[in-house]
Formats: sequence, structure tokens, C-alpha cells
Amino acid sequence: MSNLLSRDAFRAASRQLKTKVVDVPELGGAVTVRSLKAGEAMELFERSQAGDKDAPLLYVLAAVVDENGQPMFDTLDEVKEMNMDTANKLGLEIAALFKSSTPEDAKKNSEVTPT
Repeated sequence: MSNLLSRDAFRAASRQLKTKVVDVPELGGAVTVRSLKAGEAMELFERSQAGDKDAPLLYVLAAVVDENGQPMFDTLDEVKEMNMDTANKLGLEIAALFKSSTPEDAKKNSEVTPT
């Protein structure tokens, strides 16, 4: 059986965000993406469900961080200026962090299957 965590240990561990360095050869380097806090994810999900067309880009705005863990972008307009292929690649990597899977799995899971 696993070690039973104290309240403080659980709270500290549950606030740790996953990060992943993503190679972006078309930009000549790599960037870090991080998982989202539960509140961030719920807010973005609700915006997406409400039809906010910018919701997918808001995930990139929130999750792409610099070497100090600070957001890489200051505004949504900066994300909108990004090459679509790069934005899509980063979005898939962010989705993979949610599912603890590969970007290919995240893409597969997002495709609509005819019934």
C-alpha cells in the first residue's frame, strides 16, 4: 500500500505542475509547456463550451512558459500572430500533459469517429 500523505504534503504535491520541453525546429529551438491549474483549466473549458472561438489559443497563452515558469506571451494577440502549425503543435503537447499521453494520442482522441 502507498504511503498515506498528510494534508500539507498532499496540498504541496498537488500544486506541482507538469512541464515538458517541446522541440520546435521551425523556430530553431524549444519551449516549455506546463499543465494548467484546475481553476485555469475549468475556466478555459467553460469558455470553450460557451463558444469562445479564442479558447484553444488561450490554452497556449496560459501554458507556454519561459525558463522561469512565467508566461511566454503577455497577450492573446501575441499568440494569434503565431504560425498556425506551431500553435497546433503546442496545443497538442498541452493536451498530452492533461492525459499523460503522447501528442499522437491526444490528436487521435480529439478526432471525430463516424457512427
